[in-house]
Amino acid sequence: MSQTPNNPQPLRFDVLAFDRLASTNLYFMDNETMHDQPEGTVVLAKHQTDGIGQSGNSWSSEEGKNLTFSVMLRPTFLPVAAQFELHKVLSVAVCTTLQQLLPERDDIRIKWPNDIYVGNRKICGMLVNNKISGNSYTFAVAGIGLNVNQTAFDPSLPNPTSLKTVVGKDFETFDILQVLLHEIGVWYTKLKLGETSEINQNYMKNMLNLGQQKSYRYRNETIDATITGIDKFGHLQLQTTDNKSITCDIKEIQYIF
Repeated sequence: MSQTPNNPQPLRFDVLAFDRLASTNLYFMDNETMHDQPEGTVVLAKHQTDGIGQSGNSWSSEEGKNLTFSVMLRPTFLPVAAQFELHKVLSVAVCTTLQQLLPERDDIRIKWPNDIYVGNRKICGMLVNNKISGNSYTFAVAGIGLNVNQTAFDPSLPNPTSLKTVVGKDFETFDILQVLLHEIGVWYTKLKLGETSEINQNYMKNMLNLGQQKSYRYRNETIDATITGIDKFGHLQLQTTDNKSITCDIKEIQYIF
């Protein structure tokens, strides 16, 4: 970890709300004037028409029903090689938010690398775009899509859910945004302070399938394996039933539910 501020200032959020955008992440990345925005700038879209998820997948969201936003961060204190720490921070922040909203549920989990599940159903996805100069961060844009009040989903989606589906009532999306931004600020400040062990502990204890033998698709073959952890670069580590160790990235493995 590179040098961190001794007394980092709390992250302050400034929300820029739009009725409709193609993608909140692309609004940041493609709009040069946004690159100079202060850390904590949030772009919120009531309707995101062309949202992007991990590996170029689309993120479908019904108008006015969900939270779709991106937040600008400037983790210049963080070595580029340690960028997965930022994914951990965001994943833990969403988990702790949902644990407050769904206190009766004990199955809120992080599906590596940063999807959030309730049970075996996906409730939140995120995409982090980094702007790097040489070996240093310029900024990172973290896009988050949280299913809130949507109950009907595209049938091509394998396993979506929402807060309303889980609880059976509507939620105020802006109220949830305030809780989630607060949690991002809390965990991001811990990262600035170098409290990575606490971040990692919370990431791992909420990790889906950790220590459990499950089936996966790995390089186009079905395997039975146990997730044992992640390496310092954020690659997933597994042990197969025939005692082979596997380290893989997101494009190499698929979970089977």
